[in-house]
Amino acid sequence: KVDLTDGRVIGAEALIRWQHPSRGLLPPGAFLETVMNSELELPMGRWVADAALSQLSKWRALGLDLILSINVSPLQLLQDDFLSDVQKRLENYPSLTPADLELEILESTAISEMSRAVDVILEGRKKGFRFSLDDFGTGYSSLAHFRQLPVDVLKVDRSFVQNMTENRQDREIVDSIVRLA
Repeated sequence: KVDLTDGRVIGAEALIRWQHPSRGLLPPGAFLETVMNSELELPMGRWVADAALSQLSKWRALGLDLILSINVSPLQLLQDDFLSDVQKRLENYPSLTPADLELEILESTAISEMSRAVDVILEGRKKGFRFSLDDFGTGYSSLAHFRQLPVDVLKVDRSFVQNMTENRQDREIVDSIVRLA
């Protein structure tokens, strides 16, 4: 993540890849659908958190002061012990605080269990965690939902952002979303 006003790198996003034995390095879209709603979803989410925190701790030791975003699945977010589990993992890295993390949720996750999602986000923010709403502008976008969710960051879906410098309609959509935010 880059601050466009001065070009500084201010953050990063942990994105899982799978080194498949015969197909090579696979992006999330090639395997996540199979993992979601399986017995692997929660262990994989915990592994991602551990790997991301370990990397962030190494960057911090090198003097890089970044915020790291971690995608959180719907099942993870709605677990009763979600926040305590993340805090417990964070305690293994004394140089890190909850404010160093941005927990990314999909808009569809929040909408399916709006009341529970809002409670988790509010509780997490009290503990110092940051939350972002990922892929905003696709699927279930609603101003009512947008107003209800107490997130810190709104991530406009890449289908609008990737062509906004060449496509006037995409630019106008992104501009409108930014103004609403």
